[in-house]
Amino acid sequence: MPGKISLFVPGPTNMPDRVRQAMDISNEDHRAPGMDKFWHPLINDLKKVFETTSGQPIIFPGTGSSGWEAALTNLLSKGDKVLSGRFGHFSHLWIEMCKKLHIDVEEVDCEWGSGTPHEEFEKILSADKEHKIKAVLVTQNETSTGVTNDVKATRELLNNLNHPALLFVDGVSSIGSI
Repeated sequence: MPGKISLFVPGPTNMPDRVRQAMDISNEDHRAPGMDKFWHPLINDLKKVFETTSGQPIIFPGTGSSGWEAALTNLLSKGDKVLSGRFGHFSHLWIEMCKKLHIDVEEVDCEWGSGTPHEEFEKILSADKEHKIKAVLVTQNETSTGVTNDVKATRELLNNLNHPALLFVDGVSSIGSI
């Protein structure tokens, strides 16, 4: 349409006028009576998306980067060690955020577009007998290079090695689409 900028990226994206107009309402107070009738079904539906009956989905109203920061600062401490591959722009940014938060990163630099280096991860995690690595970071859908990573394979790797590291997944551009 004339006068509109077209965006062809994972986000932000153009929104049809009818959707934008439907959103043009006053904000609801999250403590308002009746909000539980909205939130409870939504959380239960998210459990289906994540294929869990025991996990607790959390809706985080913020950018992907703010989600990373919340996960890192709430589940790890300064000086903790994480393992991450650098294979695109977003995995790079996640590593850089860890460094700013004084989290020690075991980096596996890969050719951009190659994806999660499972063989290298297996060597590193197998050698981590003292379980100093507290988390493994994976960007599921690295939009900067067009690579989708096999998160299930990463989880299975941790399980097969009986490694207690948490698995952090950047699912910003994948959860609703893959």
